[in-house]
Amino acid sequence: MQKRILIYIVLTATILFSTTVYGIMQNQEANIIDINSVAEGNIAREFLREEIIESNNLIHFISDLTKLSHEEAEYIVQICKEKEIDIFLVLGLMKVESNFNIRLIGKQGEIGLTQLKVGTAKWIASNIGVEFKAQDLFEPKYNVNISTSFLKGLRERNNGDIHKTLTAYNRGEGGLKKYMVSRSGRRNPAESTYSKRVLEYSTIFRESFKNYNS
Repeated sequence: MQKRILIYIVLTATILFSTTVYGIMQNQEANIIDINSVAEGNIAREFLREEIIESNNLIHFISDLTKLSHEEAEYIVQICKEKEIDIFLVLGLMKVESNFNIRLIGKQGEIGLTQLKVGTAKWIASNIGVEFKAQDLFEPKYNVNISTSFLKGLRERNNGDIHKTLTAYNRGEGGLKKYMVSRSGRRNPAESTYSKRVLEYSTIFRESFKNYNS
C-alpha cells in the first residue's frame, strides 16, 4: 500500500513538473515571438521613417534645383515612382530640354519643361485618357505627366534601351530609325549627343543629391 502511494506521489510530481516546464517553455517561446514581432515592427517603422525623410529631402532638392514649388516637386517624385521612371533621368531631360524654364517655347513650337510638341502631347493625352489643352503644357504637373508617359512608352517599345529611348524622345521614333541606319557601323548606333547629355546631367544630379542628403 505504501509502495503504491509512493508511486502515485512520484507520478503526480512528475506530471506537475513536466506541466510546469512545458508552461515555462511555452511562455519563453511566446516571449521570443513577441520580441521578434516587436523587433520586426521597429525595423519596419525605422525603414518607413528613413524612406519618408529621403522622399522629403528629394522634394526639397528638386524644388531648389528647378525653382518649382514644393507641390510641383512632390508631384514629379510621385509620378516618376508610379511610372517606375528614374527621377534623375527626368531631371536630366528637363535640364537639356528647357533648363527648367516652364514658359519656354522651342523653335518648332515645343512647350514647357520637357519641350513637348503639341501633336505628340495630344496623341499621348488621348492614349492615357487625359483631356488635352495646349496651354496646359506650360503647367509643370501636366507637362511632366505627359512627358513621363511618353518616356515610359518609348522605353517599353525599345526594350529598356536608354539611348534608344532618349534619342527617340528627341528625334521621334521615325527619326531614331533613320539615325541608327546612318550609324549602323557604330557599337551603339542609338547613342546620340542628346542621350549622352541627358545621362550626364542625370549623373550630376544624382551625385548632387547624395551630397545634399548627407
